[in-house]
Amino acid sequence: DDLRSWNLTSGEETIVKPNIAPSLTAIAFAPDGSKVVTGHHHGEVVIFDVNSSENDKWSLNHHGREITKIIWDTSSHIFVGSWAGISVYNSETLQVIASIAAERLYGWD
Repeated sequence: DDLRSWNLTSGEETIVKPNIAPSLTAIAFAPDGSKVVTGHHHGEVVIFDVNSSENDKWSLNHHGREITKIIWDTSSHIFVGSWAGISVYNSETLQVIASIAAERLYGWD
C-alpha cells in the first residue's frame, strides 16, 4: 500500500511514501516534481518532499470530507475540492487564499 513513483529516464522505482495508498483519493505533483500533495477519504491533505524521508511538510483537515480533486498549478496554488467545497491554498505560505462552500457552488439550501 505504498505510493510509488518511477524515474521515466532510468526506470528506477522510488517509494515516495509508505503506507499511504489505502486512504488516498487524490494526488498532484508540484510543477517542478519536487513535492507531492495527497488527499484522503477522511479529508486530510498532506504535502511532502519526494526526495526526503522526513515528516510531512503540511497536513490539514479539509472540512472532514473525502478529497475528490487536487490541482497544483504553476503559480504556486493548490486547489483542493471535496463535497464540502473548494479551497485554494498558497503552496509557499500554506495560507488559504479563497474558499467556497458546496452550498454556494451547487445552490443547496
